[in-house]
Amino acid sequence: MRDSWGLPAPRLTYDWRRPNELARVEFMMKKMEEIGRAMGAAQVWRAPLGPGAPGAHHEGGTRMGSDPKT
Repeated sequence: MRDSWGLPAPRLTYDWRRPNELARVEFMMKKMEEIGRAMGAAQVWRAPLGPGAPGAHHEGGTRMGSDPKT
């Protein structure tokens, strides 16, 4: 696989349904609830679990821009 400049690029796959990923998300959701309550939150909402929920972000580098030098 190559990027738009012809450089080798990795192909990454991600399966959010794996038990370890679900356990990680559940752990972090509980921690965020604890922190919110400790800060005085009267109510805490939880997002349903699914692809990209409750907060997805890129892991690793993401090439952006139109200048190949940067």
